[in-house]
Amino acid sequence: MANKRIAFINSSSFGSTGQICLSLMKAYQGESRLLCFYSKEELENVTTIKINRLSDLMSHAISRIDGKDGFHYHEVTKRLIEELDKYQPDIIHLHNLHGYYLNVPLLFNYIKEKNIKVIWTLHDAWTLTGRCAIPGDCENFLTGCQTCLNKGNYPFAILHNEKEMFPVRKELFTSLEDVTLVAPSEYLMGYVKQTHMNKYNGLVINNGIDLDKFFFEESNLKDELGLKDKKILLSVMLPISTHKGIEYINKLADELNEKYQILLVGSNPDNFELNSKIKHIPFVEQDKLHLYYSIADLFINPTLSDTYPTVDMEAIASGLQILSFDTGGSKEIVTNDVGRIVPRKDYDSFKNSIEDMVNHPLPKENFLKRREDFSKERMIDKYLKLYK
Repeated sequence: MANKRIAFINSSSFGSTGQICLSLMKAYQGESRLLCFYSKEELENVTTIKINRLSDLMSHAISRIDGKDGFHYHEVTKRLIEELDKYQPDIIHLHNLHGYYLNVPLLFNYIKEKNIKVIWTLHDAWTLTGRCAIPGDCENFLTGCQTCLNKGNYPFAILHNEKEMFPVRKELFTSLEDVTLVAPSEYLMGYVKQTHMNKYNGLVINNGIDLDKFFFEESNLKDELGLKDKKILLSVMLPISTHKGIEYINKLADELNEKYQILLVGSNPDNFELNSKIKHIPFVEQDKLHLYYSIADLFINPTLSDTYPTVDMEAIASGLQILSFDTGGSKEIVTNDVGRIVPRKDYDSFKNSIEDMVNHPLPKENFLKRREDFSKERMIDKYLKLYK
């Protein structure tokens, strides 16, 4: 295994997908390198293909107009291929290929020409649809995106060619040969098996978290926030969005008894109007986030779109029970021993569950047992076997 040279390709060296790449690189005992397009700092064995030339910026603008993310950026992709040619990888591990930075046809032609083995982790549904990464309620991608219900969804586009692009993307994404497909949840793999991506051998490898960073810890944070006499309902949205259920959080803040305080952690780049009764913390350093989970009485997650929600794993590892909608891979994490799942978008069931769960908390030993299921070491071990 250690003799094989691995190149990871991802949009960035940070965020959840970037952290997965860095964790796998650190654990792998052979040569490895991350090739990405956005970074916050210089890191060992990470090459950033910077997007700053005029041709790159023009590609960025065109992608946002015509909706063909993944089909522009010729020059920046040529620079990526030059780096791959220097590195000569035996395996390419693909992660996020969307986000206005890559020409997928150029990259795939290179992979086919060099006959390189590919491991491809799908972190969302982008490869299954005619454009969007987060279909939400829409399942039209199962029949070729004949109509689009998600015109405002990421990746954003002014024009919409989903119907025309679907067969083009389908042919492109199934053009490789030696591919092992990975999904982080049974939920996403279930959709993969109903689409063109079922061509490839696939398996589920659940994402993991660093358990050294998420655990229950006593602190005086509750007093510091001025919430000493409150029952705290915590929500973490990275970032705050409609997909994560901010409308439901706002409504709860209006209707709940005064003994409750909603504490919302997360950036608000789209400037959603937040209910004045919500206590909003825009940013918390990751090594401090467990303290917020630790002071809460209940983690509320009215998410409307999630493949395998990381925040749920973090909450459980920190000893906090969860109330969640039955969305995506949520019920694969939130079992009866650590929380409660209610029907998606059923606000009344969600609201009515809060009082019962706060008054009858689940045993702490349940969380000590379940937290081990989410260790990133388990995730890493399964990926390392694929590199052999």
